[in-house]
Amino acid sequence: MIGTHPDVVRADFQRFYGLNIDYLGDGLNIRRAADLAANLPLNASIWKVFDERATWSTEAYLLAEIADAVSFNAWTKTKAAQSNGKWKSSIIRPGQESAGNTEKTGSMNPDDLLTALYG
Repeated sequence: MIGTHPDVVRADFQRFYGLNIDYLGDGLNIRRAADLAANLPLNASIWKVFDERATWSTEAYLLAEIADAVSFNAWTKTKAAQSNGKWKSSIIRPGQESAGNTEKTGSMNPDDLLTALYG
């Protein structure tokens, strides 16, 4: 983790443990740092690097499930549902393929963003 994403690990160690890993070796040995890194909480930024689904918290997933359930329940009362229509308005989760019913609102390459901000 530290070899490929040192900035993310550094930020997580500071955020969760209050430790500066730049001083690794002085007050923090390698074995302890590895133990701490392996046991970072689920909401640590490093897990988002490895799995896109980790960008949402458990609470966000539960809220999306609730919203989908309420939406589906309301949809079942419509004419489309009565005529065997297909329900397709679930919330897209991170890492989930789009069903084609969402609209992309925009994105920017990080290099283009830096150019736009700093010229």
